[in-house]
Amino acid sequence: MAAAQVTPSEAASVPAASHGLRAHLLLADGQVMAAQQADLLLEPASVLKLVVAAVALETLGPDYRAETRMSTGTEPDAAGVIGDLVLHGAGDPTWNQRFFPVTAPSPTASSGTSTPSTEGSPAETAAVGHPIRALVASLRARGVRRIAGDLVLDVSAMPPPAQPRSRPLSEMALGWAASVSALAVNENAVRVRIAPGPRVGTPATATMLTTAPGAPSLERAAYTVGAERHDRGTVSFLPLFGRNAVRIDGEYPVSEPAYDVPVAMPDPIHAVASALRAELAQQGLLIDGRDRVVRVPQPAKIVLGSVHSPPLATWLQPILELSHNWYAEMLLRQIALAHTGEGRLEDGLAAVTSVLTEKVGVDPQSFRLDDGSGLSADNLITVRAVADLLAWAWRQPWRPRLVDALARPGRGTLRGWRDLPSLVAKTGSKQHVQALAGYLRPDSGHPLVFVVVLDHRTDPVARRRTEIASWLNRF
Repeated sequence: MAAAQVTPSEAASVPAASHGLRAHLLLADGQVMAAQQADLLLEPASVLKLVVAAVALETLGPDYRAETRMSTGTEPDAAGVIGDLVLHGAGDPTWNQRFFPVTAPSPTASSGTSTPSTEGSPAETAAVGHPIRALVASLRARGVRRIAGDLVLDVSAMPPPAQPRSRPLSEMALGWAASVSALAVNENAVRVRIAPGPRVGTPATATMLTTAPGAPSLERAAYTVGAERHDRGTVSFLPLFGRNAVRIDGEYPVSEPAYDVPVAMPDPIHAVASALRAELAQQGLLIDGRDRVVRVPQPAKIVLGSVHSPPLATWLQPILELSHNWYAEMLLRQIALAHTGEGRLEDGLAAVTSVLTEKVGVDPQSFRLDDGSGLSADNLITVRAVADLLAWAWRQPWRPRLVDALARPGRGTLRGWRDLPSLVAKTGSKQHVQALAGYLRPDSGHPLVFVVVLDHRTDPVARRRTEIASWLNRF
């Protein structure tokens, strides 16, 4: 990797921030060109997604696909009747409009339903998408006309916990922190519109914009307050897991406009079952029994159909360019699933640790991992460890897939950054953290590896971004 015309002594003289912490490391052909607090353990925020994506490409491969199957105990009889219908979850994160866009309303969505729209996703539509439709079509092709037994949802592929135990309850109810699940539709989130009531003292309004099958109910307990309570008031969301409901508390100023917010589904498996039942009805298949969720692997005696996800490489764009937390967490569980047969959080973290220490050669004392998205404040890593990973990744055959999925200036999470040089990178942003890691001048064939993390910072986000861009432009 060719170095820019900056000597190590000049790079080291770049002034540190006047408050908080800044750690950075710049590599050229494996040589350190600039370093500051490179071995300090810091919170990486969403830069951690870069680590998980690289490990997934190494361990699973860019062409890896998740397979979801449907099975039963016996062949359909002469009348097309079977007993239980088992849906074997495989943690496929792509059952949504981002990967299977729907252009016309589904006839099953008689109440004007729609799927959720998250940042970077296509416009809202009115159907779940093709995988469930394809599974039900495969039942018809096998002669199935009636399910006399139960709809059994095998979710053993991803055992609990669905989120790190460090995750606060206040985050669990929000769409950007939705839980993982072995079966999932619409990114396990719905979209809700919050608005003030007509006058002070009246209830605030909360409208479900996504009312697809299985969407949670809303318990509205927020009230309208005066204009002196500026901004968006103190509206909070509480998941009610046992009731598939979300409670909305707090207050909303009468002077503020409505805003939309993604809300996590407390019971994503119920949403999958409801979507599947709706599609069964649409295609004329009857089901007599109830929904039954099982966490013990079910035998697939007679496989009636299966669907495969798009290749893993296509999952990386929402993770790296758009910094989508849920896809990163689902990807971490896929790594675990491939290694152990179960998508446990701890096994995913262990697999990432193994690659970092045994393949990349990272010092095991230079990181501590708690999740796959970077949301947890318990994640810690040094900029040296991230830089070593990036340098190693550049030498791997799957490197083009990683680079293509990263954000570029003016695109994805870098859209709001100014004055950046030519680069591809992963951003990391939390209340007190701003980070950027990637490759400078990647199209030259000889990029520089860079990692910079600003931590314990209270200055405005724009100022932090300007500081990082200014530093990068020196090289």
